[in-house]
Amino acid sequence: MRCRPNDGGSAGHDARSAANRNYRLSRLTVIIPTYRRSVSLMRALASLEEQDIPIELIVVDNAADIVLRTALNSFNEDARHPVRWIPEPRLGLHYARNTGATHATCELLAYVDDDATFAPGWARTYVEGFAAHPEMVAAGGPSHPAWECPPPAWLLALVARRPMFFQLSLRDMGPDASFDETESFWGLNMAIRRSALLAAGGFNPELVGDESVGDGEGGLFRKLRATGARVGYLPGALVHHHIPAHRMTVRYLRWRMKNEGRSEAFALVRRDRASSRAALARMFVKNIMLAGLVELSVTPVRWSRRVFPLRLRMLAAERTGRAMYAWRALADDELRRQLLEDDWMVR
Repeated sequence: MRCRPNDGGSAGHDARSAANRNYRLSRLTVIIPTYRRSVSLMRALASLEEQDIPIELIVVDNAADIVLRTALNSFNEDARHPVRWIPEPRLGLHYARNTGATHATCELLAYVDDDATFAPGWARTYVEGFAAHPEMVAAGGPSHPAWECPPPAWLLALVARRPMFFQLSLRDMGPDASFDETESFWGLNMAIRRSALLAAGGFNPELVGDESVGDGEGGLFRKLRATGARVGYLPGALVHHHIPAHRMTVRYLRWRMKNEGRSEAFALVRRDRASSRAALARMFVKNIMLAGLVELSVTPVRWSRRVFPLRLRMLAAERTGRAMYAWRALADDELRRQLLEDDWMVR
């Protein structure tokens, strides 16, 4: 996992010079997409300062915010792991992630979110794990909650005894490493060989603003699985996902499920290669009817915080998201074209 020569880019000479010593030494590029969340981003960078091996750090800024760049220049003055700031004005998480890969100087890429903090051995776990398993093309690790205020009892009941709770990007598959062809991970905490990412065509579209337009990292792992690629779970690659109060609400979880529904609709169309108006109309009718039936079934206990009605309401939101996506695709020729696009890398 040697670094390739620096290919420059638009980050500017000052940022490149500040990080130059890590280019020669690091075997891991950490890519952090961000959009107007400077406070949480700086917390993430402070946490990465505790990593005990050299890493290359790239922040891809979807807001192209000069104020943030200035803050990062100040951070770099005495940083153990200096940061390169890459502006990506095209709004979309997939643009940011894919742009980060084109500016990376290492074969091993780690993707994280700007609202995470990291266990001290997080980076070393990835570097050593990929070195020990050359057949492994991608991996991920556990993500534990860092509640920013005490969570409500109903939310803890939803999360309890579940190895994954994707609505808050939480995961813990236990203390043992595993390797198979069916695993997938979230961009909150995953690593991938750059060559495998390029061969797969990069990340599919995902969040653009607050709305999902594709299946993101889920789609990437589907493309990897189609090649029989080995994916690993590395329990030492632990991150803490910071969860603010506004995410501890039924409203937020239902919003998250609507986006999940949009992603699933995107994936289903791609799987069946069915972007025709007739197929989309069938998807719309099926899912809007199912969402309505589920909503009616939980109306008498609509404000209950018991687990079963909450899960039903989340299911209704997910099916509503599928129906909304199909309706939008019916009217949007460009979206229908994008549904079957395979390569999202801009080289």
